[in-house]
Amino acid sequence: MLFKRLIFTYEDEKMMRQQFNQYGDATYVSKSRDYIYDINRKLEAKFKEKNRNMFLCIYDVDEKELDVICAYRSNTYTIDDCIDTLSSIVKVKKLIEEEEITNKSFTLYLEKAHYGDLLNRSATRIIDDLEANIANRESMFERPYYELVEEIYEEKLPSLKDSLKKAKKIMASDSMISELKRIYSKENEKVFYGHPVHYYITAGSWGAARDMVEVLVPALLKNNRLQGKRVTYVNKISPNVNRYDNFRNIFSSSGGLPVVVDLSGETSIGNYATGYQKNAEQIGKFLGEYGKDTLFIFVEVVGKVIYRDENLGAILGNGDIVKIEEGFGDYDEALNYLNDLVDKSNFAKYREKDMAKYLPDKLTFGVSDVFEAYDKWYGRGLKTHIYKAYKKFESVKIAKKKVEAKPYQKLHEMIGLNDIKNVIDQVVAYEKLQLTRKEVGIDEVKSARHMLFYGEPGTAKTTVARLMGQILKEENVLDVGHVVECGRQDLVGKYVGWTARIVEEKFQEARGGILFIDEAYSLTEGDNIFGPEAVNTIVQLMENYRDEVIVVLAGYPERMERFIQANEGLRSRIAFQLNFPNYNSEELVDIMGLMLKERHLVMSDDAKEKCKEVFKHVMTIPNFGNGRFVRNYIEQIELKQAMRLTKENKEIDREQISRIELVDIPDNYHFLLSENENKKMSLIS
Repeated sequence: MLFKRLIFTYEDEKMMRQQFNQYGDATYVSKSRDYIYDINRKLEAKFKEKNRNMFLCIYDVDEKELDVICAYRSNTYTIDDCIDTLSSIVKVKKLIEEEEITNKSFTLYLEKAHYGDLLNRSATRIIDDLEANIANRESMFERPYYELVEEIYEEKLPSLKDSLKKAKKIMASDSMISELKRIYSKENEKVFYGHPVHYYITAGSWGAARDMVEVLVPALLKNNRLQGKRVTYVNKISPNVNRYDNFRNIFSSSGGLPVVVDLSGETSIGNYATGYQKNAEQIGKFLGEYGKDTLFIFVEVVGKVIYRDENLGAILGNGDIVKIEEGFGDYDEALNYLNDLVDKSNFAKYREKDMAKYLPDKLTFGVSDVFEAYDKWYGRGLKTHIYKAYKKFESVKIAKKKVEAKPYQKLHEMIGLNDIKNVIDQVVAYEKLQLTRKEVGIDEVKSARHMLFYGEPGTAKTTVARLMGQILKEENVLDVGHVVECGRQDLVGKYVGWTARIVEEKFQEARGGILFIDEAYSLTEGDNIFGPEAVNTIVQLMENYRDEVIVVLAGYPERMERFIQANEGLRSRIAFQLNFPNYNSEELVDIMGLMLKERHLVMSDDAKEKCKEVFKHVMTIPNFGNGRFVRNYIEQIELKQAMRLTKENKEIDREQISRIELVDIPDNYHFLLSENENKKMSLIS
């Protein structure tokens, strides 16, 4: 349903003045009201005998202009049909203004018209048939079961170049860029016949998702994929909302328009699980029923989705869904995005000279990082510039940390891993040579870059993958250098046909970076129906995306070896197999030293010797945890140091709080090991 406000000039202004004068000596207000009522009564009679899919009423008049509001189903009528209907009653000369309005605004106009005696009371039946105001009607006897917000897109419609520029500004992902190119494709007819696809947006915050919608909707409008400029946002959906007719009317009355459905809420749904399941089934039914005319845009704020996988299946299984994910960017892109958000805020004049201090200290930024930085700035600005009485309550000074060492330097500062460092040096050198070949006009030599990392827990497999991505980004080998980390739960769908699509979405997300698949063998172990499908898809996509994605398969040595040997396709695509050995006791002590340094702690020599003896003992246990065990052991040391210092009941100086003594080293560390590890230790002892 489209809602519009129209302003016309009269064909014969002199005749209109005479029309007003025929009411005698009544006041101007009375004249105009009587005239409007008379015309509206004739319009209502037309609709009663003709149709129930269009409604017009005159809202205001003067001697020169006529103000009209109208509603019509876009799949049945056009604005020209509305104008023709009006012209059959009133001789209008020219449409001088056409404004699309929200459902709620239209309802308010109607209410004022009713209470101003401008409409016949029978008009309510026509309006109810149109379902024009039902979605916004609130009852004093019912609590709200959802929040409804409508917006009208008012800006100039963008070209493909404009849309891509706007997408780049919000650090859009490849999934967004690909969809924009499909929307503007010359293969498509620029006419509305229905919606070929619907959308599922995932983002780290609602603000990020809104920005993605605000790129998508104008592009669709420009290409005649929507029939109106109204966007309806449905938030805070309560369990069992499906019981209420108003909820259905949101979708049934939005033909030719988008409805954005927020699937987020409390992370724990508890006793409401059944209610949300019913909601999902109903929303899925609406998608199947109204999806041809109404565009569904589902939004998931990561970590806050209230619908389980099987519920999402009930929703998304009723239409063809394009998934669009939050993007990533470098430091400059993140800072530009942050400044753009500040420009659009309520008090941009309070922008700080160094906005960068609000960004996290990292090399690659997600859109959510930018919104978190914006929220910090905005919250701080409220206290420092608007509500100044609260300025003294600011408890944390936000300051930009010192720039960390370059990724390559950080890699080579890591303890041990000499063979790993050498292989990465070789990869970098090889890729740099390929870039040089290209620069001098020699064809590149295409080769696989996929890797296998095998090693026990805590041997820095994930850390090395992250640093490698950053290093290859700096060397222009990768465009983005981010690492998409996933496991079996992220790759295997619960329904037939879902797994291949989920896996390809992960490859799309990792384009320009590294796809890190941890414990890859879990895809084929145990009672696993769809795991083999995931492996087959991975094998195919490793080839298809070989120039854009480096796949790193990681896991424990023996199980990884069996996994690779059993999959000839995988084995043939692995270019490098990197063994991450267990650390010896000396290396573990050095690792502890680095971790303590990060915590601004130093350790006495006798305390260090005791730790070395502990490490000699636990390193004989298979899968004992390596660096992970060291980190957990340090936490226990810090707890024991805290107990010692507070019991001494004296003033604690900086030197004392920064020093670990022999008495702070726990004798009991067995609880840090798993049950299996403790059994193995007992056998060794």
